[in-house]
Amino acid sequence: MIKDKKALVFILIFSVFLILFESSVRKIISLNQAHLLMSGNPILKFQIVSNYGAAWGIFQNSKIFLIGFAILILILSLFYVLRNLCFDNKIEILSFALFIGGTLGNLIERLSLGHVVDYIKIVSLNFPIFNIFDTCIVCGILLFIINSLISKRNAE
Repeated sequence: MIKDKKALVFILIFSVFLILFESSVRKIISLNQAHLLMSGNPILKFQIVSNYGAAWGIFQNSKIFLIGFAILILILSLFYVLRNLCFDNKIEILSFALFIGGTLGNLIERLSLGHVVDYIKIVSLNFPIFNIFDTCIVCGILLFIINSLISKRNAE
């Protein structure tokens, strides 16, 4: 049973927009125009890396597992959205839109390229190179957790 179709439509539209946006950013980078965007930036730089694993290099060369896991997570997320999400909770909708869009984007890259293209490097930290999809996944999870904690606290 769908609680609110508007929430699902928003998530799907946001996911498609996110994928198109990330694709455009990567095209700019791959055309060696990144220096125009990042010139003089002491915090971030673009460095293209093919990632055959997951976060922090885990599950290297486990393409089938990572594809299956992403599909499972997408199915479970969409099931949750269809069963529980209400359009009134805009933070929760945004958290799922970010999470689903990021997961779907990485899945599409892994299916089409055989790997995920990472390209954002934080210069001052010894931190793995990542992409916009990774950022969306993490932000979506954090938003969901924070929103859940705040909702639980307000209910008490």
